[in-house]
Amino acid sequence: MKPIYRLSLKDKIKILHSLFPEKIPKYIGYLKNCAVETIDDSEEIARGWGNNVIQHGYWTVLADRTFDCLRRYGDSFNHCGKLFAKRLFKNRVCLFTLHSLMQYVETEDCPPKFALAVRLLFDL
Repeated sequence: MKPIYRLSLKDKIKILHSLFPEKIPKYIGYLKNCAVETIDDSEEIARGWGNNVIQHGYWTVLADRTFDCLRRYGDSFNHCGKLFAKRLFKNRVCLFTLHSLMQYVETEDCPPKFALAVRLLFDL
């Protein structure tokens, strides 16, 4: 196995999925809620968006693409780490999903061992 610092994002996500397959559905539920809230509250979020690297409209597009992906593949993400990594943590949509993952590990709902693994893999 490669050292952590040489692993790609896709590899790290597949490892996370293989270590905690039973915790993935809870994260997916959180991710879906983040996407829905971003889409539904788009105007309110835009008012407080401020000066960010990513424009608000593009962030909403990423949330929409994430939601579409979650709707399209549904429970398949719970069982297939390769699909989970390939569809949710590849291309530009990974900006939204990775941000949501970092937020998720800071919540009380995130299992402590899962949060520790995320921090280890992503050097938080």
